[in-house]
Amino acid sequence: MNGIIAFFDILGYKSFLKNNDAETSAQKVLDIISGTPAELLDGYAELKNDKLQAMLKTQVKHLVFSDTIVLSLSWLPKAEEKIDRYTSIMYFEHILVHLFIKMFNAGLPVRGGISEGKFFIQDYCLAGDAVNLAHELCESIDCSGLVFGKELGASIITVNKQRHLTYYTPFKKNDTISEAPYLHCNWLFALKRSFPKQYALAVADPAMFVARAFWCHNKDMPLSTDRKFENTVKLVRRLIIQNEINEADERQLLKPEAKLPRTKKKPTPIKR
Repeated sequence: MNGIIAFFDILGYKSFLKNNDAETSAQKVLDIISGTPAELLDGYAELKNDKLQAMLKTQVKHLVFSDTIVLSLSWLPKAEEKIDRYTSIMYFEHILVHLFIKMFNAGLPVRGGISEGKFFIQDYCLAGDAVNLAHELCESIDCSGLVFGKELGASIITVNKQRHLTYYTPFKKNDTISEAPYLHCNWLFALKRSFPKQYALAVADPAMFVARAFWCHNKDMPLSTDRKFENTVKLVRRLIIQNEINEADERQLLKPEAKLPRTKKKPTPIKR
């Protein structure tokens, strides 16, 4: 099948299990994952057609194993294709962003990679180029963030700039550290709208906001995770600044045009 797929990796999951009851911990994660799609599938306000939303809803699948969460949206069959590709992606992104936020607020920060292409999912069997791309991207991101693959990001970079940001993303693979510009979901934009108090905490003290998530549930944060923590704080600061820029632009657009003062015309002298 063709569509879009996302891999999430829960940061600090081993420490979470080590310092908490395994069954309770696993159930907590499962409750969040299982409930999120059901809560959000009908909640995409921008898709006002209930029939189309119901059609998309049937295409979303989710899978959880260990510290990995997989969500996918397969494109509708040609005979039923009444929703454009961009709307489908935005619908799926809406689910991903709110899952990301729920995990972060619950003290279980994640990193996520999103890719488009061919994939096969059945039970716990995953295969396909899109699966490999999303998994590899997710595993190499060196912070808590939600990142589009290169090709997918390039195809939507010009739309809905409030929700997206091109950011020099930190990567770590086999002890090799690098960075490259990738398109990110601006999850703090959604946080501000859905959880204004949490957003206010992030603005007031980004480092403490991230620290609460990283250290929650009595988790450890050894030196090996310092870089992920610092990179996440840096990204949060950048997303906050982007929101401020977007707000300033909106105010400028809504601002009424200044009227030039009227100048009194001098009377034209009468020629005699």
